[in-house]
Amino acid sequence: MKTWFAIPVLSAFVCAIASPASAAYCGADGYRHCKPRRACCGAPPCCTVTKTCQEVVYEEKQFTEYESKFKEVEESKVIDVVKFVEDKEEREICVTVCEPQPTCCGKADCCGSCCATKLVPVQCKRKVVVPVIREVPAKETIKFKRIVEEKVAKTFTCKVPKVVCREVQVSVCCPTPCCGK
Repeated sequence: MKTWFAIPVLSAFVCAIASPASAAYCGADGYRHCKPRRACCGAPPCCTVTKTCQEVVYEEKQFTEYESKFKEVEESKVIDVVKFVEDKEEREICVTVCEPQPTCCGKADCCGSCCATKLVPVQCKRKVVVPVIREVPAKETIKFKRIVEEKVAKTFTCKVPKVVCREVQVSVCCPTPCCGK
């Protein structure tokens, strides 16, 4: 249906842009293709001319479009860590201890009745068990989530217009003047 509408419109367009000399013949270049003249006031002579017409044709063409989709992915990774472990360790520490020492009153002939004991601080080393925390290297697996982009292809078909030129046979009637009428 579109083709039947396009042919008269295109032929009118071609006639409008043609040179003034050939406009009367709708693109035919003169009378050289016309049949011999008939008698005056008879039917006008007609001829068939080849004319180039443009026509719009729709071609199907495929296009691919990529769409981004994001999804969450869970991954695991082994990492080096340090763990702290409680332990006990024996250490030597300096401790001040008070030891009793006898003191005399100062007389040389003391028989021991006036002697008393006095506590005197003395430093000594002692072994003590102390709680400590030790670092122990270890491996640990952790899980984490991350977002990944994924390209999804979508293909669709469109009709694209294309101008095609083709040769058409057109019948043109040449104007003839009447004999004195």
